[in-house]
Amino acid sequence: MPNRIRYGAYVREVSLKQRQISYNDIAPPVQKDEAGNVITYHPPKIQLRSLDIARLIKPYVSVRLNEQIRAVLPLAIYLVLFQLFILKQNVADHWVISAGLISVIIGLMLFMEGLKVGLMRFG
Repeated sequence: MPNRIRYGAYVREVSLKQRQISYNDIAPPVQKDEAGNVITYHPPKIQLRSLDIARLIKPYVSVRLNEQIRAVLPLAIYLVLFQLFILKQNVADHWVISAGLISVIIGLMLFMEGLKVGLMRFG
């Protein structure tokens, strides 16, 4: 069986164009006062609109959210069908169950991201 790679990972790797630059090219020059002491540089605060923040976060979150939806949704559908056809009971409080599923998906997304960022480097 040939090795498979997700299309999103392939596009990310192919479209990645890196160029090494020196830190000295992007760092501001050192400024000194009359006594020769170095003046601490305080960069200006980055100003982002909420639209810019959403555009930055959307591609990152959508991939992780879709992964968790694909993991949780088949199980949820199976449980609903089991309750309807085998147990022959209606799904009570479906809004509560839907909110619980959404919170499980978001929680799994954050948990998996924490594992990837925090623990996978040890392996």
